[in-house]
Order: sequence, then structure tokens, then C-alpha cells
Amino acid sequence: MAVHRVDPRRRSPATLEYLKERKLPSDFPLTPHRGSGQWRTKIHGRTVNFGKLDDPKAALELYRREIHARANNLPIPGEGDITLGEVVEQWVDYQIERRDAGQIANRTYEDYAHVADLVIQHFGKGAAVSSLRPRAWEGFHAKLHANTTSPTVLTRDVTVTRMIFRWAFDSDRLPDQVRFGPAFKVAPKKEVRRKRLESKKRTLDAKDIRKLIDVASQPLQTMILLGANCGMTQAEVSALEWRDIDLDKAVVDTLRSKTVVERVATLWPETVASLREISRQGDIARVFSTRFGNPFVYNKINARGALIRRDNIATEFSKLAKRAGVKLPARVGFGKLRHTFRTVADNVRDANAIRRIMGHEIGRDSIEATYTDTIELDRIRAVTDHVRNWLYPETKGK
Repeated sequence: MAVHRVDPRRRSPATLEYLKERKLPSDFPLTPHRGSGQWRTKIHGRTVNFGKLDDPKAALELYRREIHARANNLPIPGEGDITLGEVVEQWVDYQIERRDAGQIANRTYEDYAHVADLVIQHFGKGAAVSSLRPRAWEGFHAKLHANTTSPTVLTRDVTVTRMIFRWAFDSDRLPDQVRFGPAFKVAPKKEVRRKRLESKKRTLDAKDIRKLIDVASQPLQTMILLGANCGMTQAEVSALEWRDIDLDKAVVDTLRSKTVVERVATLWPETVASLREISRQGDIARVFSTRFGNPFVYNKINARGALIRRDNIATEFSKLAKRAGVKLPARVGFGKLRHTFRTVADNVRDANAIRRIMGHEIGRDSIEATYTDTIELDRIRAVTDHVRNWLYPETKGK
């Protein structure tokens, strides 16, 4: 997109020096105004500000958007219209508050932040929200579709994008709802089912799980048993505390962090015996800690200020599979123990008992949940025993 360039010969020495210090070209189209702390220029005889001096890239983007809007008779950013950057940044801040308050899991926040970045990267921070019409969203949808082969990911990206602007409208940050048009929609259910059928064999076979358990050393061996026995993910295993486990009763009783729903599971004799091999590290409440006393799965801030996830369990699981000679299907890791548990457990046909073990909400319509306070341990044991008999056929009836 072409922009007007300023003749350096018409600039003051102070301005030229300022641009040089910040490694900006001498014909940069905007002029720094130190009094207001803004980048500015004149358009049709009127002085227009385009953002703070400490972010010339964003100011230039906003300027380009305005030139484009004027050339194409679109709404002008900054003239009674909120910009995309403002809406997205406010929405991300709101999600950070929800994450810090425990209302959403960090993994959910990461998904939200990722989609927010996609929106900004495609349209730019300075785009006027009201200028984003159905044709624009059609182009964004095409880009999302081209960048993923997963209909589930496409559905997530479309849904979260709509959430951003629905939130902005509901919280009175936008005067009107955004019109996405008929093309900006989630993946067809038929496509989701087809992809799911293609991925059907991404569960783990019993013989491979047994081989992984046999070859693994502690504490990874116990982690795998918990994944196979209770359907725990690596993050849930990492966060497990001794107070959640009663080894004498062979029961684990905790909350699933992602859903804040109670989960209860009976433990196999093999799982209990393996847990007894884990040494408690001083006064650390967690069952599993690295030799430095840190959790195996944790989040950290990188040098660029982004929140990233460190998953040592997934890393060690992949290494173990190679040592054990277990060839894992594409994108299959520790988390597939949970998928495998759910698939095998389904043959028991006790949906609520399975939900309680998995940490899923019982009765999403809330009526069933209201009247289902407890699930008898015998029902839960029937599920975990069924999965154990599948994994260890020789133990059936023992």
C-alpha cells in the first residue's frame, strides 16, 4: 500500500536526528511531536495523531490504514470508531483476569491469545472495526482454512474470533455488532466427523502401553499408570498432590483444574504399588517434582514477554517411546492415554461414572448435576477395573 513520503530536505535537523536515533528512514511519513508524545502528520490540512512515539511501527500501520480507508471510502480509524487493536487488547486483558482468577485454564487462555494474534496479524492494529465487512472476514476465513488441515482448529479459530467481538458489543465497547457474513462459519460437522474417523487409531494399543510401563523408570512409570488408570493428562499428573491420594483405600480424589469439577478414581494395585515407590521431597505437597523441586509441567515468561509452557513429561514420554521401540502415530503423546482410557471405559456404559473419573461435568443442563451429588465407588471401580482388564487381560477376575 503506497504512502506519502516526506522530503528530508523539508525536515528540521532535530527531526532528522530523532529519526536517525531510532533507525527510521529520513522520509518517514510521520513527524514526531515531543510535546504530545505522538506521531503526527497533516491530512487535507488537518493535523492527525497516529500513536505514541515509542511505537512507530503501530503508528505507521494506523497511518496506512487511514490512507487506505480514505482511498476506498471506508470508515476512518480514530474518527468516532474504535480500532481493532483496542478491542483485541482489552479482550485479552479480560481473559488474563479470568485466567488469574482461575475461571479459565491457562491452556484455554493460550488458545484465546493465539487467535487474537491471528486477527491482529491479518488486519493490523489500526484497522477500524466498522471497516471490517463480510468481504474482509471472508478473506480471513480463507486464510484460516488454508493454514490448517484440522476442522476442529478452524472451528476454534472462528468461534473465538466471534467471541472477541460479541464480548466487545455486550460490554458496550462497540456500538453495533460486527457483521461477519455467511462465509465466516465453523467447519461443517460432516468434515469434523470425517477427520475424527481418520484419527480413530490415534489411541494407544494395550501391548504398547504395557511395554512403555515396563521400560519406564520412576517417576515416569507412575505417571503413565495414572494416565492409563485415571485418564489424567500430563498437566494433571504434574499438579497432583499427596493429599489427593489415599493409598490405603486406593482412591484419588481431586479437582480437575480445567473444569473445576470433582474427579474420583479407584487405583489399580499396580498404580498403588508404583506410587509407594515415589519418595516424598521434604515438605513439597506435589507427588512429582524434579530434582530441583520444580513441577514437571509449568508456565514461564520468555524474553519477549510471552507466556510459554514447559512440558517435561511430554518430552520424556517421547524419548521413552523410542527406547521402548513403540512407534507412536502422528501427534500422539502422553495425552492419548486419556483418550485411550475414555475409549475403553465407554464399554462399561456408565456415563456418569466415567465423567466423574475424567473430571467432566455431569449433566450440562445443570438439572442432572443438581441431583447427582455422589457416584458410588463400586460404579467407579467397575470402570477402572474394566480398563485394567483390557490392559492386563491376565488379571481379569482378580
